[in-house]
Amino acid sequence: VDKGLLGNVKFYTDDVAKKGYFVVIRLHLYDIHYQRSPIAGTVVSQKYSKGKFLNAVVDAEKLKATFENEKNEMLISGIIDGKRVKTKVIQVAGFAARRIESYVKENQKLEKGEHLGVINLGSQVVLVVPEVDLKIVEGDRVSGGETIIGVV
Repeated sequence: VDKGLLGNVKFYTDDVAKKGYFVVIRLHLYDIHYQRSPIAGTVVSQKYSKGKFLNAVVDAEKLKATFENEKNEMLISGIIDGKRVKTKVIQVAGFAARRIESYVKENQKLEKGEHLGVINLGSQVVLVVPEVDLKIVEGDRVSGGETIIGVV
């Protein structure tokens, strides 16, 4: 990550864990753009931010779109194996995706895999997760509701 972006990454991860992963999933125009809850838990907070509409697929490698584009952040807290775990899902709009829809509200209880929302057309989803056993590597193609990103 570009050193100038490290402060942004820290800002987006502080409320999840001291150590963890920042997973960027690029969604092309032909991909399915629904997001699902990575864990069972409760929506602690949700924050929508207006922003630019940079190409969220091409600029994903530089993380420029991640920090500058319109986005919706959902912080989810749950209990896994007796431990409190927090994750964050960030829906990022792209140049073609100018509409983010969230299906959840603060304090709403969620099941693992439950639909959180949709981003219309090409876009990006960022998962901020604590240290887990990652089951993916850079370049993997993931499928919503099927691919396991990591295990606590």
